[in-house]
Amino acid sequence: MHIGKIIKKLRGEMTQAELAKRAGLNFSTISLIESGLRTGKISAHLKIAKALGITLSDLYKDFDSPTPPILEVTSKKQEQAGRVPRDLKGCER
Repeated sequence: MHIGKIIKKLRGEMTQAELAKRAGLNFSTISLIESGLRTGKISAHLKIAKALGITLSDLYKDFDSPTPPILEVTSKKQEQAGRVPRDLKGCER
């Protein structure tokens, strides 16, 4: 199942607008992810998971790929230095 279908299933009776507000995201972001037109950034997934009261692991457990969506590292220097991209600060374990 793609990430959008998972989010739609997990939000249950909650509307896209309500999820967007709780997650601090634009309605269009939720709509595009749920429709499968976009996968969204991992930072958006984290916000959605928090708004749903679940972990990223819970969000990704029904994902139909051997691995969850891959974080696109915007800078090779960040990757080589082992730095965490700014939108993931505070997500480290």
